[in-house]
Formats: sequence, structure tokens, C-alpha cells
Amino acid sequence: MGAAGFSGRADSGGPASPADAGSRNATRDIDHPGENSGAGPTNDCTPAAGSISALSIYDGSDAACSLMLAAPRNGSWFGVDDGTSPLSMSLSVRSQKGGHGAAGCFVHGSGAGATDWGGGIAFSLNGSREAPCPYDASAYRGVSIYLTGGALATQGPNYQSMPNTVRVNAVTTATSDAHGTCNAALGKCNDHFGVWCTLGLGWSRCDVPFENLSQRGWGAVEHFDKAQLLQIEILTVRDPDAPFATSWDISADDVAFYQ
Repeated sequence: MGAAGFSGRADSGGPASPADAGSRNATRDIDHPGENSGAGPTNDCTPAAGSISALSIYDGSDAACSLMLAAPRNGSWFGVDDGTSPLSMSLSVRSQKGGHGAAGCFVHGSGAGATDWGGGIAFSLNGSREAPCPYDASAYRGVSIYLTGGALATQGPNYQSMPNTVRVNAVTTATSDAHGTCNAALGKCNDHFGVWCTLGLGWSRCDVPFENLSQRGWGAVEHFDKAQLLQIEILTVRDPDAPFATSWDISADDVAFYQ
């Protein structure tokens, strides 16, 4: 799998969490507050496919330090939260020493005051955040991401209280109501396939192996199809038993597919 590091943990199933059920239907990003429309994919969507010669997704080497992914991917990073925070959310890419490998740029997102499901950062692989198109990742076994930071009032595997934990989701058309085929009227959408990873003071690798992803268990049961990948999310999941709101400070760098 390449460099040693932390590998994501899948859920073992369990009862639905009150904080999860239907909670992802109101998602705010930093530029376009509001609710997802549930309208599904756009008619002018053009699918794309990855190749074995193009592994890098984001490496911070862009001289302009933009939020765009590395070519040939044409998506970009963005921030999301549940819309409950009274504080403005920030998302920035920093052009400074200190990313993974102590060089180049890295993506940083932070937020506080979330009282519904939480928030974090994400990127679309093909198209914009508002209208992502399917990306065929059949050529790859998974995605690796280097992460650092912290989070409070968050859950981890099996709905346990676990600070400094993020859920890394591989969003596909099957589980998405806003950009896919899931029926939002049933209230069971957005239980995406993913793993759990730990944040800390130093950079650590989080692996998202396509053959070992799981849903959390509260949504519609679906089949994971890596040929229908839309976005990768790095999210805090609010712990409903926490006596204070959820907050997060997440940095990401050197994101790549692996074989």
C-alpha cells in the first residue's frame, strides 16, 4: 500500500444513531449556504475515468495554492457543515512550509458550534461541488490522505464518543440524494460508505480501501460501486451525548489513489 501509516477503520454495524437519521439533508458549504435540493445528477453531466498512470489527486504543488485538484481530475476542495453553527466557517489553502513533507501547500478547514451532524472538508473528483459527475475509480484499490488536526464532541466507530476522529466517506450516486439516485423522501439517504481515521498533532496517513468500506447502518442499504464515485468527504460526526457543540480543525495533504 505504500508508505506506512494509519489505516481507516470500518463500522461493524449497529443501531441507527438519532443524530444520523436524515441529518445529512441540510448541508451548508462555505460559499453557498442552503439545503441540498435532492434533484439528482444534472443532465449535462459527463462521466470521467481514472487511469493507472494518474495517481495523485492533490499534492499541494500548485504554485498558486488553489483549491483545484491535480490534473486530470477537474474537481476542487470545499468546506461543509450542518448549518447550525453561529460562527462563520473558514476554509483556506496555505502556501507555506509545513505541509506533509514540510513543503508546498495544504488544505485547511475549521468550524465550531455545530449541533446537528457536524462538518468538515470535501472535494469533488469530476465537476463542481454543486454538480459533481460520476468518476470511475475502477483502476484503483483506494484513496490515501495525510491528515493532521483535532476535533471535539465527535463520534467514532459504532457510535462511540471519540474526540479527534473523522469519518472519511466515499460518496457515490447510490447513497447521495442531492447528486445521485437515492430517494430523499424516504429519509434514508447519505449513509455513505467510509472509514474512520484519527487526527493528531503530526501528519498521519488515512487509507480508504474500496474493498473494505461500510455504511454506518442507519440508511438505505446499498452496494458500493467505485465506478460511480462522486466526492470524498472528511467529516466530523457529532456526538449527541456531548455537553457542548462540535468543532474541528482539519488539514489534509498528499491525497492520492493507490493500486
